[in-house]
Amino acid sequence: MRSLCRVAGVVVAVCGVAGLWGCGEGKGGGFVLSYDLPARQPIPESIRAVAVQAEESRNSDARWARVAADKTIAQLQAESAQGRYAVVERSVLQRMLEEQDLQLAFGDPDEAAKNFGKLKTIDAMIFAYVQVSSEARHATRTTVSLASGRPGTGTESYTRYMVTVNMSFKLVDLASGSTRAAHEKRYDYDSDRDGKKSTISTLIGGSSGVPATDAITDALVGQGVGDFVATICPHAVRVETKLAAGKSPTVKSGNALALAGEHEAALEQYKIALDRNADDHGAAYNAGLMYEATGSFDDARKLYARAVALNKDSRYAEGLARVRK
Repeated sequence: MRSLCRVAGVVVAVCGVAGLWGCGEGKGGGFVLSYDLPARQPIPESIRAVAVQAEESRNSDARWARVAADKTIAQLQAESAQGRYAVVERSVLQRMLEEQDLQLAFGDPDEAAKNFGKLKTIDAMIFAYVQVSSEARHATRTTVSLASGRPGTGTESYTRYMVTVNMSFKLVDLASGSTRAAHEKRYDYDSDRDGKKSTISTLIGGSSGVPATDAITDALVGQGVGDFVATICPHAVRVETKLAAGKSPTVKSGNALALAGEHEAALEQYKIALDRNADDHGAAYNAGLMYEATGSFDDARKLYARAVALNKDSRYAEGLARVRK
């Protein structure tokens, strides 16, 4: 599927995001790339008008299923600027269902599709199912202190956040009753395993008044919705990251080339760095970025996996997850 993608003009900023990351020597640099990908599963062109229904039965968490439905509608509308889908708003769907005297919730999405099939103006229904398990647990951990000039240990209390979100989506063709696309996945977060640099980690301890577990759940639901929308809709990928500094001046030379948009030349420098030091995870990550920027996703996956095996930097894991999809 990846080989079918159309790589759009890759956008590279030369210190264009210096205010965020800086571009000093040895610090890497801000790198931006973007490209377009097709839907992961082909959907017939005859399916144009779609509606989204939160599945609130079968142990589904009704509250988060509705959040998932709203996020799906918003993302489909954003991705469908090209006109791929006409998305029916939930309020409009509600009125249509009431006019047809149809129930809003059914135990079986396939059975529901037969009833929704009476809505002749809708080509397909998307059913969103969400099940959430969350916990905020008080815990303690050992700390090391040099306050007295000598190493010492102590303990501190903290809150450990654990959230699991099980999500599944179905796109059902109302004309045939067949499932045209499906996505089912579990999304997990554990603050004890977080690298403290991830996007989700910034949601903990915020001042918005929203419980941390809710903020984390919302972020995980957003990830699931994004994965599903990418399954059924052509979508843009935009990545803003910081080039790794690497372990040699050769990586520094590669970074300068990468920031100037010279991807092939930069890749050669990263390869040289890896030949000289196979453990240079920064060179491996940057090489993965160059492959991704030029649409060579299989090669990017190998380099990102190599970087992850050498170092647990969250950027490396995010890169690998991006090209595995």
